Amino acid sequence: MLYFAFGMNMEPGHMARLCPGIRAAGVARLPDHRFVINRRGFATVIPQTGETVHGVLWLAADRHVRALDAFEGVEEKLYTRRFLQVTGEGDRARQALVYVACDAHPGKPAKGYLDIIVKGARHFNLPADYTAVLERHPSLPIPSPK
Repeated sequence: MLYFAFGMNMEPGHMARLCPGIRAAGVARLPDHRFVINRRGFATVIPQTGETVHGVLWLAADRHVRALDAFEGVEEKLYTRRFLQVTGEGDRARQALVYVACDAHPGKPAKGYLDIIVKGARHFNLPADYTAVLERHPSLPIPSPK
């Protein structure tokens, strides 16, 4: 199954730990959606005509999907599974699994979380203007040790 990651699950090191053996299948974009951080501080996508979310396609086996479901909190209703049409390399349209947060109210991520997202975007050479928007996204400061 194809899985479209747009948040921290774009980062290969994180995915290797979460889903051993998963393989990247290239980059893709989700048209008419916008990347947002919800009030829990985590990435999601919301419908938005004319906007595009860039991300990574992973080839996910059943065991990977089970691990992703647990990580994303599907059973706890933090995220829900959706199958959406994404556009891959060569403008090829494909159906992919996308995890969408049940809470889309805007919020701010922790700085470290956002850094992982940016690291994944850079690793897969997502468009520079898109990566720059991710880098500039407001985040919560890293607490200083007391």
